Amino acid sequence: MVEELRRWYADKEKENMGKSQGEPGIQPHEEDDNGNLSRIVLVPAPIVEELPEPDVIPSFIRDLEAENLTVRRVGAYVTRPTVGEGKELTPERRKALHALRDGEVDLVAFSSTAEITALLKAITRSELEQSTKIGCFGPITAGNAKELGLDVVVISKDFSSFRGYAKAITDFFAR
Repeated sequence: MVEELRRWYADKEKENMGKSQGEPGIQPHEEDDNGNLSRIVLVPAPIVEELPEPDVIPSFIRDLEAENLTVRRVGAYVTRPTVGEGKELTPERRKALHALRDGEVDLVAFSSTAEITALLKAITRSELEQSTKIGCFGPITAGNAKELGLDVVVISKDFSSFRGYAKAITDFFAR
């Protein structure tokens, strides 16, 4: 990520050489087609590999752009499944999948659609639902889980923090 930022700033410096506004060579804004100034917002985001990218970050970027902001998305980390075709399972992952298939897991707590998609590369939807219950951090993840055919029994109503999700799970088990 640091190297991507350096390249981006270097490109901006070359692009703005000789301009006198702001820091030498780096402009804090750009002009749109109408000559209006647009602030630049850097969005560090995941690079998603081997999975469909959830619409959360692209939607956020569209919302920023709708507010006339210039967005620079930069890869901050890589999201890719650790299980699936051609991937060797570590003993820890193998043990976890066996426990899941054997019905030893009471609930799988998903916090993102990528987690769901990745797990479904290692276990079928029917195996998953026959052996455990499904929880989701919030309505977006739950909606995507339902689109993938899963029956979600826990959805946090307070998804501003994981504390709300933990409470939703605890409340589910207390019923």
